[in-house]
Amino acid sequence: MTKNLNKFNLVALYFLIAFISYGCGKENKSIVPDKVSLSEGYVSSIQQKTSLIKTIQKDTTFIPFDGMEERHVSYINAGDKPMSVHFLTVDIENPKLSLEVATPFDEPEFKLQRVRDMVEHKNVSNPPRQVVAALNGDYWDVNTPNIPAGTPLGLVYKNGQMIKDLPVRDYYFMGILNNGTAIIGDELRYRSVKSTIKEALGGRYFLLNNKQDISGSLNKNVEPRTAVGLLSDKRIVFIVVDGRRAGHSEGISMQDLAKMFSAIGANYAINFDGGGSSTYLLKNKEGLLETRNKPSGNSERAVANAWTIIQRN
Repeated sequence: MTKNLNKFNLVALYFLIAFISYGCGKENKSIVPDKVSLSEGYVSSIQQKTSLIKTIQKDTTFIPFDGMEERHVSYINAGDKPMSVHFLTVDIENPKLSLEVATPFDEPEFKLQRVRDMVEHKNVSNPPRQVVAALNGDYWDVNTPNIPAGTPLGLVYKNGQMIKDLPVRDYYFMGILNNGTAIIGDELRYRSVKSTIKEALGGRYFLLNNKQDISGSLNKNVEPRTAVGLLSDKRIVFIVVDGRRAGHSEGISMQDLAKMFSAIGANYAINFDGGGSSTYLLKNKEGLLETRNKPSGNSERAVANAWTIIQRN
């Protein structure tokens, strides 16, 4: 009798533990949902659809916040040169994230300032909403006499205010509209949405237009790059490529950059200022704004403007 009772108790204890474990498991899964990768498939797609990657040396993913994901890939390219590429994917469907333009001293004037310093001024002016990532923006005018240093070549919109119009044909832009969607386009597309733009910066070179690679006529220079593409009107991917650093990263041509965007599924893409201007900052696990790329001049250059990713509390 005692032996049978002990067996019964053991069986009952087993089912009790299983029930508790199952219940707790279900509860934890609903309270803390699994993180979904935003960049899954990027590297395999580039390998399958292009000849850009010969050998992968390192492939790491960092999810700093819901709706954001960084993927850093080090590889050997087809020319046997090392490459270092950062992908920053932002899902602005997430109600706590937004993309906003930063300017020097957070003012509607044309000057030059490091992206890091622009971020500090933007954070001060918006205490409840803090910058969690930032990247350099448009080229600026270095040839026209008697204009302020840091005058961007393309348009600038901040919080619905047009600071500079799109100046010339054959110049392009990325914007965030009042309805919260992202857009990349040319002058014609700009004119059609001009009255609904909330945030926007110019981009000098158009890489993909409605999935069509239009980079063929652009210069073939291999350089450090900062560029942006749209996977949809709510999902944005920035690509930052280190360059001019022997043994670390060669840099990339705009044609290969277009191939990279196309391989990961972008519909539209433009190239921002690059070379020594390429800057990519991201708040790390310790809460500090870290320079994620390696600027070719060994330090962050003062630039005309920047894109910032804002997290709302």
